[in-house]
Amino acid sequence: MKRLISELKLHPHQYLIPPMSEEDYNNLKEDIRRNGILQPIDITYNNVILDGHHRVKAAKELGIKEVEVRIPELLYIDEDEYLISVALNRRHLTEGQKAVLANEYMKRLSKKRKSEAGKKAINARWHPDKEYDEITLISSNKDEVDRSRKLAAERLKVSERKIMYVHEIEEAEENKEKKVIYEKLRTGELQLHEARIIAQLPEDKREIVLEKKLETKKDIRSIVREINNAEKNQNVKPIPEGKFSIIYADPPWEYEFSNSNMRDIENHYPTLELEKIKVIKIPADDNAMLFLWTPAPKLEEALEVMKAWGFYYRTNIVWVKDKIGTGYYSRGKHELLLIGIKGEGIGTPLPENRPESVILAERTEHSKKPDIFYEIIEKMYPKHSKIELFARNKRDGWEAWGNEIQDVMRGGSSE
Repeated sequence: MKRLISELKLHPHQYLIPPMSEEDYNNLKEDIRRNGILQPIDITYNNVILDGHHRVKAAKELGIKEVEVRIPELLYIDEDEYLISVALNRRHLTEGQKAVLANEYMKRLSKKRKSEAGKKAINARWHPDKEYDEITLISSNKDEVDRSRKLAAERLKVSERKIMYVHEIEEAEENKEKKVIYEKLRTGELQLHEARIIAQLPEDKREIVLEKKLETKKDIRSIVREINNAEKNQNVKPIPEGKFSIIYADPPWEYEFSNSNMRDIENHYPTLELEKIKVIKIPADDNAMLFLWTPAPKLEEALEVMKAWGFYYRTNIVWVKDKIGTGYYSRGKHELLLIGIKGEGIGTPLPENRPESVILAERTEHSKKPDIFYEIIEKMYPKHSKIELFARNKRDGWEAWGNEIQDVMRGGSSE
């Protein structure tokens, strides 16, 4: 069966199907020029295209007047489901694009199910005084969305979890005139994990990160890290002048994370590359002590930093946390406070002021160390000058340097 191309009409929902890349479309057009259209165009009885929009477009541009068509029997599915399912099975789409299609089908399915329920309600005269589309169903809207998502996942063979992710991305832009992140996911310019990360950012950062991602094609986490670091480091003041006997430091170690890990450390504080930590000019006296925090996976790097800062390792204190963390080989529940000396050091503490090597203390906000370690150091060396590097707060009796210092003074020993 054939139809004139001039008789064929675009489906009103064909915009749901992601466009081909320019390269793929040119390859398709060249194949049609050489071999013609080998697969019939699927249409409705009214000559509306169900499958083959790109082939019809290419045929028009090549001057082809007539094409082979067929009218599929839609016994158990509607036109939208057919439109989407064919695209899912035939096109080389990203996982994000597939999930967008499933999300669009889920929304139409939910609307259709509500309409059908509304019609039944009216026919049964449950609410004769209300308009049909204002019927309030017994089940909640969330329940209906959950059921529709499950049905969409089953029918289109797309992960229900991925459909939920796409729905969350769309909701993040619900008050926007243009859903830019959602559209870039639909066209394949963003992967699903990239769109999720951008959608979870504060609104004032989304556009910046998106533009940089599309421009540079760099890893999305590297982009977020760079922007966070630039923003948080721009107001950092110089390290206080002078020489200090005690250096207490908690460097922002840089981690390597997989794309699927959403607990990105840069969401909590800006990290620094190892080499940038090593070249920091430490305001240490010729004879000084260093108390250096490191998580277990960064022990080797921490020893490099200690050496680069002019100290050599002597011992450590272990902080055992009350909550277990994450890890690739073992789930971390402790951190190490390395102790090193420069020059001749400043002597050992009095026996009664020496702490135990294992301290049990509560873990609170991300990366924050317990206050008890200030107290331990103050007890070990009560009369020596002290500075904290990469500080969050300025402690009474200490100098402090870092991009998170708040204008508060917390208790401490007076010297």
